[in-house]
Amino acid sequence: MSIIAVAPLTFGQLSLWRSIQDLSADNLSVANLHRVWALPGDCSLTGLESALSHLVERHEALRTKFRRSGPRGIEQEVWAADPVRLEVLEADEDAEQKAAEAARRLAAQPFDLGSEFLWRAVALCRGGQPRYLCLSVHHMAADRVSLGLLHDDLCTLLSGGSFEAPAATPRAVAETQQSEAWAVRRAAAVDHWCKTLQAAPPPVPPAGPHALMFSGVLRSAPALDAAVTFADGLGISLHSAVLAVLCETIAARTGEKRMLIGLMAGNRNDSESRSLVASQNQLVPFLAEVDGKSDADSFARRIHWKTLLAYRHGSFDVDDVEPLAQKYGRHGNGDGFDYIFNFSQTPVGSAVGGSASPESEIEVSSEGRDIGYPLYFQAGTSPDLLWCQLSLRKEAAGVSGKDETRFVQETREFLETFQRILMGKGSAQPI
Repeated sequence: MSIIAVAPLTFGQLSLWRSIQDLSADNLSVANLHRVWALPGDCSLTGLESALSHLVERHEALRTKFRRSGPRGIEQEVWAADPVRLEVLEADEDAEQKAAEAARRLAAQPFDLGSEFLWRAVALCRGGQPRYLCLSVHHMAADRVSLGLLHDDLCTLLSGGSFEAPAATPRAVAETQQSEAWAVRRAAAVDHWCKTLQAAPPPVPPAGPHALMFSGVLRSAPALDAAVTFADGLGISLHSAVLAVLCETIAARTGEKRMLIGLMAGNRNDSESRSLVASQNQLVPFLAEVDGKSDADSFARRIHWKTLLAYRHGSFDVDDVEPLAQKYGRHGNGDGFDYIFNFSQTPVGSAVGGSASPESEIEVSSEGRDIGYPLYFQAGTSPDLLWCQLSLRKEAAGVSGKDETRFVQETREFLETFQRILMGKGSAQPI
């Protein structure tokens, strides 16, 4: 194998790198994503390896390493493709469960970004025939949308299909983003950060370095029906309807009327980026103001149009906005934000298969992945459900058993309040 190109990072890659560049050795695996993909019944190991080899050839992110060099202190190294050879695991019983366990084990293993390609896979077989592909991918190589693209492309290849056009490459996107043609967009993004942070309240004091995480998941078919009815009735997106209810929930639970929210921008708004496998996500600041005078419908419409304006600036040079963000106790990579909102048209989680859709359920836990924000709210949809995953970060110093019970209850009550407000959207109330 040989290096075929060295290039700057995309804005999404650079933003993520600024978040993880100082991670300790104990936390390197925090940026790993994992999936388990069921394979067609007629899939052979040779066919699977051949399809994956074509996938690696098609998507440069799967054959890219990162080295600490260049004017930004980080560059991507693109290598020529080599054939894929898979590790194989056998499972005669409980293959689905063992596949999930294998994927989690892969995700627990950190990557060395400078010496490894940022993905690992294992074929879980039954009687020598592949049933599941267990996958771990570092976030520098892919985001949630990218994993969906990889899955779709793999299915196409396994079914004997091909592609009419090559996929976009991170290095080409990086060149576009840093070109003179993008100068106005880069300047507009900085201006958006400036105006938003000037008007925002001061940040919530952060929890200590050993904070505890509390998490909860809401799965609800009635909530999806309510959200769709609410959104369709106002002519707004489902994303905006859920965000408006989240803002109302925060106001109801905390008493805050003005809140700075980091919106997770997917930045896939053109034909080139829609075929790109790379980390494109960036957090763009958004100021929500629950003024107590507008009815719920007017508030939701205002949220909708303001988010559209914010997302226009979702692709930005994190190094350009960093000095400005620091003036207001924030950071361009999203650190220092009080609330994070992430919406996806795919279910939250990565479980294989699934049981029957629950009418409505809430699960809470005193454990969770520490992603550094006081409140992280992730929502998604499946054909039958609205999924909402809440992560709360609480100061650990002096926390007793009673405190832990209280924080678990607080997590549940937040999701219950969210669902109650959403289900009540049939009649507009002052907020």
